[in-house]
Amino acid sequence: MSYRFAYIVVALMFLVSTAGCQPELQMEYGTRSAMHADSVNGTHLFSEMFDRAGHRVTNWRWLSPRLREKADVIVWFSTSFDPPSQEVRDWLEEWLEERPGRTLIYVGRDYDAARPYLERVKKGPPPLVLGQVLEVDAMLTEADLRFMSPRGTAKGGDGDWITIDTKLQPKTVNKLSGSAEWVSGIQQQKLGIEL
Repeated sequence: MSYRFAYIVVALMFLVSTAGCQPELQMEYGTRSAMHADSVNGTHLFSEMFDRAGHRVTNWRWLSPRLREKADVIVWFSTSFDPPSQEVRDWLEEWLEERPGRTLIYVGRDYDAARPYLERVKKGPPPLVLGQVLEVDAMLTEADLRFMSPRGTAKGGDGDWITIDTKLQPKTVNKLSGSAEWVSGIQQQKLGIEL
């Protein structure tokens, strides 16, 4: 009996001593700041793809007159599950119409990579020890709270720009098609994309 107690004490000491040793998983969405460059959601990485292709990439936190004048392309990662307000839609539509060749890429907030990433980590390899399993489970709970709670209160859209149907189930994407410069070199059997 005393060995079992000693084993439990040693195991608890190990868990306490290793807690916090791992860097915290970055789960931020919609920002390309250096502070969240390692986010599993990949916004920073997406912006680096534009940068590496030779485009000038800058951050804007609001729709301003300077942005209206300077930008040829706006890639907007919405951090809200609600559709853009009428005022925002009007601004963007006017911006698009002011000069030919402008492009707006609107990425609606309806996906979070944290849960699929953590589920793959949990399955291994290598196999996780009990303390790691508990830590991953705690991170899964945090990821769900950060994503599902606000998603569940989304308004649903007005049909003008976007309509949100929370009843649709995710579909796994197994094959990519399109321009060779975008899809060449991608190991399609390893895709982790949901629609």
